[in-house]
Amino acid sequence: MATVDPFAVPAGVAGYLEWCSGTLFINRTFEAWKAYQGRPQGAPLDSATQALLQTITHETYHFLQITVTGFAYQFACLLFGEIRKQINPPLDETRLRELRASPPEPSAGLRFLAGFLDEPDADGLSTRDILESAAFLYEYKTHYTGLSAQGYSSLLEANCPSPEYRKAYDLTVKVLGNRAFDEYLSLSVAALCFAEPNKVFVDILSAARNCRHVRAVEYIRSIASRVAARHQAIGSAAQVAFEGTSPLGKLQHPIYTPAVVALNNSSFDPFEVLTNPSYLGRGVAESLVRPILLKDGVLWLPSATMERLKSNHPLEDQMRATVIMGAIALGITSNRINVASYRKL
Repeated sequence: MATVDPFAVPAGVAGYLEWCSGTLFINRTFEAWKAYQGRPQGAPLDSATQALLQTITHETYHFLQITVTGFAYQFACLLFGEIRKQINPPLDETRLRELRASPPEPSAGLRFLAGFLDEPDADGLSTRDILESAAFLYEYKTHYTGLSAQGYSSLLEANCPSPEYRKAYDLTVKVLGNRAFDEYLSLSVAALCFAEPNKVFVDILSAARNCRHVRAVEYIRSIASRVAARHQAIGSAAQVAFEGTSPLGKLQHPIYTPAVVALNNSSFDPFEVLTNPSYLGRGVAESLVRPILLKDGVLWLPSATMERLKSNHPLEDQMRATVIMGAIALGITSNRINVASYRKL
């Protein structure tokens, strides 16, 4: 087997979220990242930096999906558990070098989880389609001020890198027309509060035909209540973490659970965060426990996270260990099973 360095971002890739650990891998050196962080507000961007910004938004949205919706949170916790069982921490230097040089084959449990994301319903829709269509729409709403339904349709025709980035959105357009542009994010959140998002999605679209879109949280709850009798609801990430609404009981994760707590204790409504891109500009991402690993192996943390760590050294040690586990997870899953989607520069 060829040597793999799971701490390295592949050439030509802007970045990606590693779902097991919650680590955002960014293809920039620490010096370049500092320069980006210190750039003047409103400064013109070259195409590579624009692509990087859109990637960060897209992958941060996936992080938010995990910290808000029950399905995505449950999936990430199960993924973390499978990786943990397979690599059996704690790791000494010898074992870590072995795992980096020759990652093991994915376990049966990992293959099942990855397959569950891509399992189609009767109409060929997968849960990955729902996740990615939402992240792609959010990304473009964030970076293209004044974008309309017609403008987004044109962008999809010109710039969509893969079918999963538009498939669920296109289905919504077929049912709701131009309403899809304003309502798809809310509908995707509603679906991701069920145990099998792709199998509830068509019923959610049917319910949306006669449901007035008001404030996101009321709309999501109204839509979910109309289909709950026919599908298994598991609720939000907070409900899975602390109320045990998952069939597997209360699930915890060293990175995502503190982020769930931080988001729910903030002044932001978690459902509004997932449906209104303006919240990213109000400090939502900064408030999360969200590790970022740079090209030269430097771990960068948002300032709010650093403040939390000043008085909680065990959390810092746990976070660094989780990032290492995430890097190894990429070595195990990369090019074998499809969990993280890479965004090109």
